[in-house]
Amino acid sequence: MNSASAAGGLLKSDALLRAIEGAAEVRRRHQFFNWLLSKVGLFLPDQLAICGAWSPSHRTLVFDQFNSILLPEATLAELTGRTSVLLQRVVDEWVRREGSVCCLPLAAIDSDMTRPYLEQLSALGIHQLLVHGVSRPQRADAIETLFMFASRDVAIDEGHLHAMALIGPHLHLTYRRMLNFEFSLGPQFSIRTSAQAPGPAETGLLTKRELQILALVRDGLSNARIGAQLGISPLTAKNHVQGLLRKLGASNRAQAVARGLALEMMPGADVQAANVALQASKTLHESSGALPAEQRATQDPNKPDLPAPPVSRQTRRSS
Repeated sequence: MNSASAAGGLLKSDALLRAIEGAAEVRRRHQFFNWLLSKVGLFLPDQLAICGAWSPSHRTLVFDQFNSILLPEATLAELTGRTSVLLQRVVDEWVRREGSVCCLPLAAIDSDMTRPYLEQLSALGIHQLLVHGVSRPQRADAIETLFMFASRDVAIDEGHLHAMALIGPHLHLTYRRMLNFEFSLGPQFSIRTSAQAPGPAETGLLTKRELQILALVRDGLSNARIGAQLGISPLTAKNHVQGLLRKLGASNRAQAVARGLALEMMPGADVQAANVALQASKTLHESSGALPAEQRATQDPNKPDLPAPPVSRQTRRSS
């Protein structure tokens, strides 16, 4: 092993240790997806993150999505739906592999019914799913939790499989603890559906161009890449970003995305969770001495903040 490989291995080991240590602090839903983004995402593909847990009250697996990329609504529904054929094929493949951490090529779950959704994932650059979960001893089909991860144009390798095997038990415990804690808070903390949320027409805060740029910021694009995609200069893109930060009262890109999600400016948002995440993000940056948006204008315009993934409304899938 050369020195570069050894250094990379040490960095991944350190990131894994920090993720395990940070898991102990997770109690709320917004803390869980921030943990996924800032800790687990350092060594696992996490732009697509589907998490499911067995619900004793519903006697079925209940799935959430914690994504940092935009998905077509039909595909998102299929990845979290109550009667999802795609999810059932993922479950069947994982059980067939005796409940071991695995890399599932999309071809392994291809069928006439799943093909339209798989084609949409492929068009986004997602060709494999990293899958692992926890089931009862000697019963791989009695699933307690199941997790699926992927990122655009990321080939899942042995390092990902090894890291997933190590973090898997902590994912299980952390996710279950979060669900139990949220349940203990009572029905007033149930997730608000998009039908109850204000739509973008009600907010009127951003121009059409700023909404376009906000969506690209959510995808993690730098000012230079935003400019290239929209046919404007990086400086113009930077000015647009700074403008929408001011309008949204955000001190960084992650806060802007969270605020945009809370106001239903982008699809796939959970309003209550996004608002909680926004407040948590503000508290974190205030405590760390982060500069407000106006004072950060002189920073590198091509360096994006990490995008903040939304948490969709909780959905159910029949077993």
